[in-house]
Amino acid sequence: MPLEAMLAQAVGVSIALDEDYDSLVTSPERLQNFNVTFRQDVANAIRANPSRVQLVGLQRSTGIVVDLNIFPDYDDERSPQRLAAELAGMYVCYIMRI
Repeated sequence: MPLEAMLAQAVGVSIALDEDYDSLVTSPERLQNFNVTFRQDVANAIRANPSRVQLVGLQRSTGIVVDLNIFPDYDDERSPQRLAAELAGMYVCYIMRI
């Protein structure tokens, strides 16, 4: 699939985390480890190939807001929209358990 088509079908998601922004972004090693681990964790949570998940940015908040894209995959019938909804449902359930 051409890159332009993948980007056109991607869905953006933002996830808020209780992490210290400054300690994360000022350590290149910690930031790289976070990127790899977070991407894998999201892919595992939605039972998708990690290639479908792209971290695109971090924003300072009361913690950190992670912006990511979820891409289509012709080998998986679930759309990026469906995976984003599944992820949102997991996040809401997690917050409600606290």
